[in-house]
Amino acid sequence: KQEILDYLHVHQMPYIIDASNQSDRYLRNRIRNSVIPALKCCDDRFEKNFAQTHAKLVDTEEFLQELSHATLETISDENNSLDINKLIGLHPVLRNRVLINWLIMHKVPFAPSAGLLDEIVRFLENNK
Repeated sequence: KQEILDYLHVHQMPYIIDASNQSDRYLRNRIRNSVIPALKCCDDRFEKNFAQTHAKLVDTEEFLQELSHATLETISDENNSLDINKLIGLHPVLRNRVLINWLIMHKVPFAPSAGLLDEIVRFLENNK
């Protein structure tokens, strides 16, 4: 944040501060204003360790995204219809990601949630 503010000041660029960012009413602000400073106080390696963990999570996310796209291609036909038996046989994490990608590919409006994905899987398992 400070780097961004410094840049804006150096280049004399106007900016607006959202007042809601100061309120501890929102969880994201309580984490930013209380939890992160406490973690920094507890361990001076926090920022370095957090950055390393974040980088590993980004790598993992990229890998899982590639794997889910590749898996979707292997369990669907030329019409993009899914082989339900193959889908059901996938590891739950991969199965959910494949389902999400399939729904997006077909432009199905949805709010991704564990409940929705669980319900789709229950439906597919019970209505083979």
